[in-house]
Amino acid sequence: KYHHIAYGFVYLSNKTADKLGVEVEDPNKPIKMSGRSGTVVSVDTFIKEVEESLVKKFGDFSSLKDVRNGAIKFEMLKNNTYQDMVFDLDAATDNKGFTGPYIQYTYARALSVLRKGNRDGNLSVSSSGLNTVNEDETKLLKGINRLPGEIEFSIEELSPHYICHYMYGLAQAYNAFYNSNQIIGSECETERLAMTQSVANSLNLSLKLLGIEAPTSI
Repeated sequence: KYHHIAYGFVYLSNKTADKLGVEVEDPNKPIKMSGRSGTVVSVDTFIKEVEESLVKKFGDFSSLKDVRNGAIKFEMLKNNTYQDMVFDLDAATDNKGFTGPYIQYTYARALSVLRKGNRDGNLSVSSSGLNTVNEDETKLLKGINRLPGEIEFSIEELSPHYICHYMYGLAQAYNAFYNSNQIIGSECETERLAMTQSVANSLNLSLKLLGIEAPTSI
C-alpha cells in the first residue's frame, strides 16, 4: 500500500558539508549528495552532528532526541517534492525560523500557558464568545480553522510540505498573539486559553501526521 514519491536532488550547504567532513571544491556552490562521487554522509554521523548542534545552541535538555529527530524530519518534509533541496545544519536547528524546533517550541509554549491557566484541556473556542476580536485573534482563528483543508489537500497531492507550511503559519500567528495580548488575567482569559488549546491540538495533530514528536516542554 506504499506509494513511492521521488524527491529532487539533496544538497548540503558548504558550511554543513565542512562540518560533516565532505570536501568542498567550490565555496559558491552547495554540495550535491552523490554515492558515485563519494559525497555522502552516514546516517549515524548526520544524526550526531544535528544533536551536537542543538546542544551547542541550547544546552542539554530532556526532549533533545525528539527535537533532534524533529529537526531532521521537518527539514526534509518542508520542501516541495518536485524541487531540489539544500540542507543547512544551522538553519534546521534554529528555534526561530521555518524549522521543526520552532514548531515544537511553540507547541510547548502553548501547553505552558494552559498549565499556568490551570485548564484541563476541555476548552472550545468561538469568535462569538470573545468580548472583542482583534487582528491577532482573527488571524489565529482563521489559522486554526484551516487545518482540515490543509490535511485533505496534502493527502490529495501526496505533498506533506503543505502541512509544514500550515504549522509554520499557525506558530507565527500564535507567537504574535502571545507577545501582543495578555492571556492569563485578561477579560477574555477563558476564550484566549481556548484558542491556545486549539493551537496546541492543531500543532500536535500536524506533527503526529508527519511522524514528529510533540514534546510537552523544551
